[in-house]
Amino acid sequence: MLKNVLFNRFIFHSIHIKKSIKSISSFNLDIQMKKLNDQNQFNKSLLLFDQYKNKFDKIPSSKSLTQALKACQKLGDFKRGHQIIEEYSSQLNMNDSHLLTSIIHLLSK
Repeated sequence: MLKNVLFNRFIFHSIHIKKSIKSISSFNLDIQMKKLNDQNQFNKSLLLFDQYKNKFDKIPSSKSLTQALKACQKLGDFKRGHQIIEEYSSQLNMNDSHLLTSIIHLLSK
């Protein structure tokens, strides 16, 4: 029964995220990912990041990349974090201290 409750809750949140992605902007993505990370919902944060990346043909902002790397680091998913760094390495803003800190935290693990 607990599995059913958790599964239904996951489905509800997935549908909510899918609906919210339709009108999301880069700024809105930053805010939503930050909120999810602050609530320790790192998987949802990465799901939102992936949905944005797949739906729009735009480079995520430095703040979104920072939040994605933070989620990877907190989940211990260093392979995924490295993939994000490699995918966006040519577009990374190396003057963004928050992004650089996230990269350092991820690579130091």
